[in-house]
Amino acid sequence: LYQVVKKNLEQHGNRTALVCDDEQVTFADLLKMFQRYAAGFQGHGMKKGDKVLVHLDNSLENLIAMYSVIFAGGVAVLSSPRFSNENLLIKIQDCNASFVLTTASEAHRFRDMRDQLDLKGYFTVGTAEGFVSVTEFKTLDENTYEEIPVEDVKNEVVLLIYTSGTTGRPKTIEHTHYSIVARLPSGCHYLFDDQDIIASWISITTLLGFRLYLCASYTGAKTVFFSESACTEQMLDAIKKYKVTTLVERFTTILQLAKTIEDEGIRLNYLKKVIFTGIKATLGVVKKLEPSFDSSIVKNCYASNEIGWVCQPPMGASKWYGIGFPAPMAQIKIVDIKTKKILGPNEQGELLVKTPSSMRGYYGNPEATSQAITPDGWVRSGDICYYNED
Repeated sequence: LYQVVKKNLEQHGNRTALVCDDEQVTFADLLKMFQRYAAGFQGHGMKKGDKVLVHLDNSLENLIAMYSVIFAGGVAVLSSPRFSNENLLIKIQDCNASFVLTTASEAHRFRDMRDQLDLKGYFTVGTAEGFVSVTEFKTLDENTYEEIPVEDVKNEVVLLIYTSGTTGRPKTIEHTHYSIVARLPSGCHYLFDDQDIIASWISITTLLGFRLYLCASYTGAKTVFFSESACTEQMLDAIKKYKVTTLVERFTTILQLAKTIEDEGIRLNYLKKVIFTGIKATLGVVKKLEPSFDSSIVKNCYASNEIGWVCQPPMGASKWYGIGFPAPMAQIKIVDIKTKKILGPNEQGELLVKTPSSMRGYYGNPEATSQAITPDGWVRSGDICYYNED
């Protein structure tokens, strides 16, 4: 992963890569920051394979620190400030975490549970008593960073993320160097190019956010992302200020933006794509976004934490295609739930997907892994779908 990121950040050079709360960084400086922070983690004992609970909200420094954990050789275990203390404790113990990386405002939660933990260390963005401040890493020499060799890209895990648990006890999804990098060359350029200016409020510690901000940097697009305290007015001000061409959001956020745009008579003529995932929307639902967003630029994509990107509509088409067609490098089939027979057009069954961007499996749960992934590599989505003749 580091090699791919390094190559592309060097290629895009001194152009602006990321903007958050009007703080900006170029692609070249972003690479230096990744190297400095990774060197800092290594200097404080982080080794290859160490699991790190990454408990952060959205900010530029938080994003840099998160990816730097992986470049230092660690495995990022994505977490959110919305989780309860009990939930955090279970996650740390369940994944055998060695470190915690959090913010100064959240540090007290981990300080209170130290007696129940046996960790190598605690890091914070900013300063907090008893925590190593990663903010001090930004002054380190990037040349002290030591790249960690990757011997087995398909099996060396870089990311753990928990399922929602809506269908039972939460499971821990494993993503590898291979599953994260595989999406970048074809999938990212299908969505963005180096002339795009992307805006998003999606959390960096969701898989969607993790992949999105990585994907945008890979293509050379400028990304404007928002802290979780940002309101609709602040988001619209930034969208206007930076002349955003592509909005990637949850549908609920897009609805809020659409209402404000309509109420205030705002025109965003430079906005060319509004991409959302997380729900299946009909054309009738999308029409509710008009006149704020013309339905011809609204794109409903289908993805999951286990599989990654599954389907997406043509970005340049004005016709409504729903969730569209299989994403680049994704094979799909619909099978009968009982007989497992492959079904044809307009027949409803379970969707199975084979793609290099899918998970390796569920951490520490071979039984659940074998139920989710067939012996020949198809991942069960658990969703009932059908396809038509188109």
